[in-house]
Amino acid sequence: MNPLLVLLIVLLVFFVLMQLFPLLRARAMKGQIAPSLEGVIDPARAGDKDLLIYFHSASCGPCRSMSETIDRLRAEGQPIAKVDVSTARDVAQRFKVMATPTLLRIHEGRIDTVRLGAQSERAIRSLLD
Repeated sequence: MNPLLVLLIVLLVFFVLMQLFPLLRARAMKGQIAPSLEGVIDPARAGDKDLLIYFHSASCGPCRSMSETIDRLRAEGQPIAKVDVSTARDVAQRFKVMATPTLLRIHEGRIDTVRLGAQSERAIRSLLD
C-alpha cells in the first residue's frame, strides 16, 4: 500500500475523531451533578431551579450571531448565564466545555441538556421551557 495513502487515511480518521470528541464528551455530561456555579451566576439567582449557561467566545462567528438572541432573552428575565471562555477558562474547564457555542441546561442541580453549535431562538426557548 502506498505510504502516502496510509498517511492520508490516518489523518482523515484523526480529523473525524477530533470532531466527535467534544460531542461525545458533552453527551457524557448529561445527568451528572452540575459543578459549582461560583463565578457563573449572581448569588441572588442561586435559588433558581433551572439555569441555561451559554459558553461563548468573542472570536467565534456562530457565537456572535447567537449572542444577540441570548442578550434579548436575558433582558426578558430568562435564567441565562453567559460565560466567555476566553476570560473564564476555569469555568469552562469545570464544565468540560471544549467547543463554542455550547448551551448547558441545569435543572435542579443536574446537567439536563447539552447543545453544541449555533442554535435558533426557537431551540433556545425550548430549552428554557
